[in-house]
Amino acid sequence: MASALLGAWIIAAPWLLGGAAGFARWNDLLVGAAIVALPLPRGSVSERYGAWDRYIV
Repeated sequence: MASALLGAWIIAAPWLLGGAAGFARWNDLLVGAAIVALPLPRGSVSERYGAWDRYIV
């Protein structure tokens, strides 16, 4: 949840605060989208990894 809010802020901040150059806006858009998308679960774990299971989502 927190990563989605952070990503949304990074996406919206250049337009809301102003003053960002064109490349900076595209960079913020891509980084914000990555922050929103990467923490999303990708499915169930089909293998077992011993003590590392608790770290795998």
